[in-house]
Amino acid sequence: MRKEYIEVEGIKIEIRRTEKRGQISLGFDKNGVLYVEAARGESLDNVQCFILKHIRWLKKRLEFNEKHKTANHVYAEGERFYFRGMTYPLKLDVCDERPSLSFNGGVFIARGQIAKNGKIDRDLMHWLFTKWYARRLEEILKKEFPAWCKMVGAGPQKVSVKDVKSRWGSCSSKGNMMFSAALALVPPHLFEYIVVHELCHIFEMNHSERFWKLVGKYCPDWKECRKDLNDNACKYRW
Repeated sequence: MRKEYIEVEGIKIEIRRTEKRGQISLGFDKNGVLYVEAARGESLDNVQCFILKHIRWLKKRLEFNEKHKTANHVYAEGERFYFRGMTYPLKLDVCDERPSLSFNGGVFIARGQIAKNGKIDRDLMHWLFTKWYARRLEEILKKEFPAWCKMVGAGPQKVSVKDVKSRWGSCSSKGNMMFSAALALVPPHLFEYIVVHELCHIFEMNHSERFWKLVGKYCPDWKECRKDLNDNACKYRW
């Protein structure tokens, strides 16, 4: 299928059509490709207006991405990957077994049919890490999230974990929360900040002064946490 693009203020953006109506969103996929998602019947004028509304954010994000650009992982023996703020080496065990990724004794172990023509299959390795981090975050949330809900006095209708690179978490007007699998990589105090941030959105669906005051009640160092995540987002990838 031929790809569709739109150019706004010199920025070329891929348009990805969806069946969802009335929803337009901007984001970056796992490969860093900038795209705008819009319904199949959405006009280019509406898409352009949406992008222009968020052009300041988009330019800042592109500038940040360029400034903090890092090389992609190659999944080599001994390469280090984050988990809860610490880095651990990768061990490769190429064999005829089904591909798997485990964590044992402070070491990530990739085992099985993880190579093609003698070279590590990077797409497969990325998929294995994505699934592993998502499962670990689900476990972390199951263990730690209820206590924060009790402390803040709020709870979501539904919680999901997704492979999202453009945001750490979100809370819908219906009270549904989504957390990025990348949160499994950050230190616990940054994870807690994001959890508090999203829980406070149940009371304030905005980023007003009242919202930040509420966040500060449960996370006094939220400014430092927010800056840390913004400045070091490029580290927490796989």
